[in-house]
Amino acid sequence: MDLKKIAKLSRLDFSAAEEAELSQQLEKILSAFEKIKAIPTTDVEPLVTPVSVAMHLRPDESHSDVNTDEYIALAPEASGRLYKVPRVIS
Repeated sequence: MDLKKIAKLSRLDFSAAEEAELSQQLEKILSAFEKIKAIPTTDVEPLVTPVSVAMHLRPDESHSDVNTDEYIALAPEASGRLYKVPRVIS
């Protein structure tokens, strides 16, 4: 694993101490993945979900608890029923 190359590609700059610590941490992570890869899974059926849980959803009913005019009045700038916001794309 080339930590310097990874740092350059991700535009990160590490001190020598940080680089040594990160290198050890990444080695531990990669070692854990190697152990996981070594687990035989050929006879294991894939799980869709590990726990069978029924979905308890609320009824899909429309209701109007929101008073739009109150929220528009709180906006720094509004145009009719729309909020005015600064342009972010030119």
